[in-house]
Amino acid sequence: MVEREQRRFTRVIFHAKAEISTKVSISISGEVKDLSLKGAFIVSNEKLPVGQKVEISLQLPGSEPSISISVKGKVVRTTPEGMGIDFESMDIDTFYVLKEIVAHNLGSEEKAREEIIRYLQNKIAEKKP
Repeated sequence: MVEREQRRFTRVIFHAKAEISTKVSISISGEVKDLSLKGAFIVSNEKLPVGQKVEISLQLPGSEPSISISVKGKVVRTTPEGMGIDFESMDIDTFYVLKEIVAHNLGSEEKAREEIIRYLQNKIAEKKP
């Protein structure tokens, strides 16, 4: 299932274990509800304040041995169910894995390619003075 809402990037339903940590040694466990190339919603009873910088480690399901990817981000919203995290930086390998997850769940390599182009255009726009 795909969620579009008012976001610039399509979120796909995806379930994975998540560990969220901060620089001040706070660690929270949660479950990814959905994700996009730009962010994720993490279901958790514990919340961090909006604006908090975090590092998220996602344990990808269905892989033996277990594979995890890490992204740096920021809490952009909280709800009673969990937290919305905006991804701010990741390495190229992580970006590739996220792209593959989104493409698989969108069911279209073309739609995924459009998402990547939009992602790159936004990154370029963020860098302009």
